[in-house]
Amino acid sequence: MTAGMHAAALDTLPVPDMGPSVAVDADGFRLSQHFTEPSVIVGGNVTVDYELENRGAGARSDIALEIYFLLENTSLVSAPSQCRRQPSLSGQEILYCELGDFSAGSRRSFSVTVATSENSRPAVVASALLGDLRVDSSAPVVHDTLSDNDGDGVSDFIETLRRTDPGDASSVDDSIAAIDLMALYTPAAARLYPASIENRINGFINAANSALYNSEARIRLRPVHFQLVPYVESGDANRTLTELMSGSHPAFAGVMELRQRYGADLVVLFDAAESETKCGLAPIGGFGMQGDFSDPAEMALGYAWVAADCAQDLVLAHEIGHNMGLTHSHREDGYGGTFDFATGYGVDEEFATVMATPSKFSVPNRTSIFSNPDLQCGEFACGRPQNEDMGANATATLNIVAPQVESWLPRTMPDLPFLHGRSLIAGSTSARLALAGQINDELGYTDSAGSGDVLRLVAEIEVDPEHIGLTGSFHILITADSREFHQLDREIGLTLWDGTLGGLRSATFERALRPIERFHIVDNYEVAANLRGIEIQIYLAYQIPGEIIYLHQPLRLRFTN
Repeated sequence: MTAGMHAAALDTLPVPDMGPSVAVDADGFRLSQHFTEPSVIVGGNVTVDYELENRGAGARSDIALEIYFLLENTSLVSAPSQCRRQPSLSGQEILYCELGDFSAGSRRSFSVTVATSENSRPAVVASALLGDLRVDSSAPVVHDTLSDNDGDGVSDFIETLRRTDPGDASSVDDSIAAIDLMALYTPAAARLYPASIENRINGFINAANSALYNSEARIRLRPVHFQLVPYVESGDANRTLTELMSGSHPAFAGVMELRQRYGADLVVLFDAAESETKCGLAPIGGFGMQGDFSDPAEMALGYAWVAADCAQDLVLAHEIGHNMGLTHSHREDGYGGTFDFATGYGVDEEFATVMATPSKFSVPNRTSIFSNPDLQCGEFACGRPQNEDMGANATATLNIVAPQVESWLPRTMPDLPFLHGRSLIAGSTSARLALAGQINDELGYTDSAGSGDVLRLVAEIEVDPEHIGLTGSFHILITADSREFHQLDREIGLTLWDGTLGGLRSATFERALRPIERFHIVDNYEVAANLRGIEIQIYLAYQIPGEIIYLHQPLRLRFTN
């Protein structure tokens, strides 16, 4: 662990209460109503359990229960013989149940089942009234997100979302879902990383994209905006996240506008760690919704809080996993997230996947993979089949949820201008590299900047799959006349390059290459007036033992008036 970093536990906001709705009157008569499932798929049946108990000392006579709203946009499948349909005084159809007398201590229960349809969306609602007692409950009506009638590996639900034919296996769009992410950071976080808090954040994003790649999840995080927010840390992550989500703190008043401007599907606030016990916090999206994130309310849960000085590089992957419907593990939570199998997994003294807590499985760290029963973690499967008891397949969940999250907001920030890399040694490579300039946080990239503009230079590399995991370094060369080249050296900054391969210096620390490597060469640099009229060329490359992959076309950046 490096100085200033905290090894801490990860957490979530509370999940919705799925227990019964209960009311008790002054004489001790108790009424309970409970939907037996947290949600129901369109066209399926849903059952409501009722329990009435006389906990008072005296008898109660002529008990009649009125159930409102349950029969609206549903079809009654079954109910006790004591229950009948009848209009209420307001004219709506209710279920009226005459239950007779209750002696002291007596208890009775019964169930009512109704069938749903598309008209039942977004939820089946039931309000049960008994004298002064009232209990209210609901069960969301959701789409079937798993069925795949043409067997092409993409569910009918996602095919409909992507406008392909669910009945034709040749009509499929299995493209990678790009989740647009906006990264906000506090002054406290920026002080921790004065050289570049944005590159600290890029490191978390790179680690998350690596875990998604390792898991065979068809998803990538695409950062679209970085911004300092004038928030003074509260020392309470729950409070901070609540203020961020609601916009109730003045520092966050413009966050929703920023989210819309940059098309950010998810928003993450990077702060200083509040204590040794918490590294991140996020709500669990789509809890109990069987993978259906189409309710507009789900987008309101697309926020997370992350400690920038957290020593766990997978903290962002973990919190975004919560946003997309994942819990920790069945061992820890006792339930899954959006599906029962939407959770992490581990094997004692062997491994814990991204969502699972390592200490609960007697291992020191997470492995960089989301649970997936089709993959191996050493000698063991990395998850459990989703149709088995205690199933754990976070990857399948993410592949269902990500295309929906991707569609929450229209894309406004264009992709970086990627080009196929060239190999200095082998001659061919599948790597792609991009260099781009951005000024004043505009929606797009530029090749010119003027005096006073605030400049960010972005580099991103899609590493050749054969190079992933190999020790590599990144190189930045800059020239103004194509004769004398300077290079960015991580230790001493800009220095003259002698023109030899042996003279190349790394712009970052050498380490194992990840599938996607993003970093900022410059961020938040105010262009000086004395650069006016100068044009520079910037070259990007990465190096592994015995090979250099480079971007053959430089970024030509002109400094104007």
